Amino acid sequence: MIGVCPAALVSWPGGPAGDGRVPLEPNHTHFVLTPGDRWGAETQIMFALAATLSADAPSLAILVDGGRIARHEILHNVSQGREIIALRGSGRLADQIAAARDAPERVQYADLAQIAAYRGLTVLDESQSPRDLANLIRHKLTGGQHG
Repeated sequence: MIGVCPAALVSWPGGPAGDGRVPLEPNHTHFVLTPGDRWGAETQIMFALAATLSADAPSLAILVDGGRIARHEILHNVSQGREIIALRGSGRLADQIAAARDAPERVQYADLAQIAAYRGLTVLDESQSPRDLANLIRHKLTGGQHG
């Protein structure tokens, strides 16, 4: 699992600290540190990397919670044709997408309607077990049908 983030905003063992930096996510196996001093500055590099790494292999995005930047990133995933799993019950954007999928006639924003209608989107309830999520990921990465 590769984390992509602006170097100026994160800290790591033996690296810079302080100034509001947040520690790198310990469950990622690798990181690409990008230029920029605001969250979202990494998006262009992140999607270029995703397109390159997934050219000959399946990939997917998992949305948990999310806000303005995540909305922009999910639209990038849609444009790249990537499978997306949104975790219903995790909050904000993930819940908005789940609600839009359930009731498309009530969606007020075109980009949210586009995401909710995307064939590669699967909504999984947060009450599902971790095994259910693992099985869904495995299914998506081994050529399963869109959900």
